[in-house]
Amino acid sequence: MCDHQHEQKSLGFEIAFAAAVGALLLLNVFGVFRTLWGWDTCIYLTVIGGWKVFLGALRGVIQRRISADLAVAIAAVAALAIEQYIAAAEVIFIMLIGELLESFAVERTHSAIQKLLSLAPDEARVRRDGQDAVVPIAEVRRDDLVIVLPGERIPVDGAVAGGRSSVDQSAMTGESMPVDKAAGDTVLTGTVNGPGMLEVRVAAVGPDTKLSEIIHLVHRAEHGKAPVQRRVDRYARYFVPIVLAIAGGTYFVNRYLGFDFDASVLRAVSVLIVACPCALILATPTAIVAALGRLARAGILVKGGACLESVGEADCVLFDK
Repeated sequence: MCDHQHEQKSLGFEIAFAAAVGALLLLNVFGVFRTLWGWDTCIYLTVIGGWKVFLGALRGVIQRRISADLAVAIAAVAALAIEQYIAAAEVIFIMLIGELLESFAVERTHSAIQKLLSLAPDEARVRRDGQDAVVPIAEVRRDDLVIVLPGERIPVDGAVAGGRSSVDQSAMTGESMPVDKAAGDTVLTGTVNGPGMLEVRVAAVGPDTKLSEIIHLVHRAEHGKAPVQRRVDRYARYFVPIVLAIAGGTYFVNRYLGFDFDASVLRAVSVLIVACPCALILATPTAIVAALGRLARAGILVKGGACLESVGEADCVLFDK
């Protein structure tokens, strides 16, 4: 819960930061608040707003790796060098918006995970030495006997040791109708007991339950990369040198055609700015994470982006229950 609250605060800061950069950029465009301490405010917006981009580009260079951040950093620095300050700030602002969208999609996925976590009760009614006591779930041990009253959520994975009831397992299995449970039958954490009382012999509790396994799968799906996403990452490595070559070619062609140095440089830098791979790099992971989050909120859990991508190639679907 604390991690989720921290992520929400982080998202709130990202929204405020992007909004501040956008507002100051807009003021600069309309001629308001153009300078600060003798410098164009767009210079500050580019440097401060793009610190992650510049750091990522520098890290890539140190690791001898061409990254999308490098293309954005080159475009922004080139725009600053020819005093196209607004253009440089616009490039960084677009990246901020893309990162914000991705963070928003991730936060929605985390919200779905929190809903899954809420299915697990914090306490369990344990029978020890003939006495029933409600204890924190962390104190429940394997082979304990847990008593589940009618209407309660089952707090552990285990086998029914006594009693009869029907259990709503829709949150775990998707099965819409309650399932009858009697001695020897398996029950799962997060499912809802029906009209009868059940005595459950604990087989797994906390992080060892099926519910925790599902949450882990959602986490892994969020951070895993689909084949299409890996292809985009791979293409980005070739994209940067190609754009640099085109920009260089633009400069030399313009010089050959008789344009002066400033005009040739301006057109070359324009190529770098227009070709910034913001959409290429951010669109795929954002779409995948958003899809995973939306599906999780609908109760559909996908093991990863690869599985999600394979659905597009399916021509037959089998449904159970």
